[in-house]
Amino acid sequence: MNTPPFPYNFEMGEISPDDLKRFIVHCSKNNVSDISIQGNDYIWVEQYGRQIQGSKIKLADSTLKELIGQVWGADIPPIVVSGDDLDRDLSITGDKYDLERNKTIRLRTNFIQANVGKNLTISITNRIIPSENPTLEKYPIEEEFKTELFPRDGIIVFGGPTGSGKTTSLTACYMYIGTNYPDRKVVTYEQPIEFFLGGPD
Repeated sequence: MNTPPFPYNFEMGEISPDDLKRFIVHCSKNNVSDISIQGNDYIWVEQYGRQIQGSKIKLADSTLKELIGQVWGADIPPIVVSGDDLDRDLSITGDKYDLERNKTIRLRTNFIQANVGKNLTISITNRIIPSENPTLEKYPIEEEFKTELFPRDGIIVFGGPTGSGKTTSLTACYMYIGTNYPDRKVVTYEQPIEFFLGGPD
């Protein structure tokens, strides 16, 4: 009988920085798109569009703040606790975390202040960035929209809630422009950078 991949069992009932990175790699290998972590709660993951419990243990608020400092940066907790939100990226590389040689997993991470029950804590949303850039072939757009996406001048607005596919759709459009409109230049302003544009070189 196969053991389901979630909820994940952290050995010793504790989570170290290396444990967290191994968990993220485990999520990536099991088709998870988003990982939600907040103090005094279980870790939750989004798999095939559904939220499921990702860990067997709850993560104490004090442990979460230590992990944030060790994995992403010690400057983050005081900034978020003061009321500001932050976006950072994270890259995980190495067979130490059960990754194939020369493979890297990248994440876009958002930090905000949140309430869990009556307690104030930090909430983290991690989006696992696909290793291959999206294209309009992989993520097709209706033809009537496609003809309006690439005007010579004007403005196109992509809107929607978190996780609705704005960045994915935009990147697919940028890739299409790079292939089909060699006379055009694409400049993006992002923090953190999610997809790396350009060709194989």
